Parts: sequence; structure tokens; C-alpha cells
Amino acid sequence: LALAEFKRLEQETFTIPDRILEETLNVLLYDHGIDYAFAILEKIRLTRGMEIQATMQSEQLEIFNWMNHLRKKMSFQDHLVLFYSVRQGQPQLSFDRQILTLYEKLSG
Repeated sequence: LALAEFKRLEQETFTIPDRILEETLNVLLYDHGIDYAFAILEKIRLTRGMEIQATMQSEQLEIFNWMNHLRKKMSFQDHLVLFYSVRQGQPQLSFDRQILTLYEKLSG
């Protein structure tokens, strides 16, 4: 399923928040080693339509207010994905039912 989604990305624009990328690279580094992690990072960098979204300091308060307003028990990373996805009007690459359901409610 994840590989099919990654193939779909080659036809669409997809944004990865920098903090999600950092978290993903940490897991890959510890579980698979530095060579594998950098190979994945290079794949992301070279994939057309894939953009890394820098979380600006000025956006942090906006994100915290978003979390407070939403009042959902989710990780900061999940809130971040949902925040950018709704704000930019782009579906996110997620397999989390809670995020997918909330995106549908908030974007429609």
C-alpha cells in the first residue's frame, strides 16, 4: 500500500513538513543505518512534485492555536500534517484514519 502511494506521488504535488522528515530520518537511521536513510532522503529530494515545507517560527503559535482549537488527542506531528494539509488544500500521505477523517471534515 505504501509503495502504491509513493508511486502516486510522482503524479501529484506532495508536501512533507520538515519536522516529519526529521522524525522519519531518525527512525530510518536507528532501524536501517545511515546509508539507507540517506538513500531515502535522496529519493525524496529527486522525486518531482515532492516539496519539503519548512516550519517557520512565526507559524508555531498558529499551529499551537490550531491544536488548541481542534482539541484532538494526536501527536504534534499528526497535527502538523493536518494543519498544512488543510491550509494548503492538499491531501496528505497518511494511513491514519483519524487524520484522513479530520481532513475530510475540515476541508469540505
